[in-house]
Amino acid sequence: MPKQSPLRTCLITREERDKSALMRFVVAPDGALVHDITGKLPGRGMYLALDKNLLIEAIERKAFSRASGRAVYVSQGFEALVESQLEERVLQALSLARKAGQAICGFDKCLEATRAEDVLCMLHARDAASDGLRKLSPMKSDGNPCFSSTLYFTREALSRVMGAENVVHVAVLEGQAGQFFLTQLRRFALFIEKTPL
Repeated sequence: MPKQSPLRTCLITREERDKSALMRFVVAPDGALVHDITGKLPGRGMYLALDKNLLIEAIERKAFSRASGRAVYVSQGFEALVESQLEERVLQALSLARKAGQAICGFDKCLEATRAEDVLCMLHARDAASDGLRKLSPMKSDGNPCFSSTLYFTREALSRVMGAENVVHVAVLEGQAGQFFLTQLRRFALFIEKTPL
């Protein structure tokens, strides 16, 4: 039986959730609030549900100061910094999936992968043409469509991560690295309030 992650309480909603489903924050020695994206920084953790609006509310209500029992400095634009950190973690996870052979790019390779029924999700650049999107609609073995999205990444970001030019379509395949990528993408999607995966 897999070991369950401990439960933690969201500072704003007061709901208890699995620690892995929350964001962790700590206070640095200089009093600055830090987003502990890896969950490994020393210090007493404070947790929030994955929602940008809750983070803004927590900052406005000085919830981090109350929870830590000390004055906490929050840098201007902190919520934008957290968003960029979450996005970068997704892209790092995609890079790991590529190195593990669980993320491929190019229309023909992606089309071949959809026929093999081992696609976890299909990513498309925001400016992808509708014809390509229609043709690259992967189906899971039970006949249901696999997750497919144009919501998240630019052509430039996908090209940088996949180490190729002009990347429009990326197929993420079954496997440990592919699943890790999907977990990070879900976290990012929840934070920016895109359609949950």
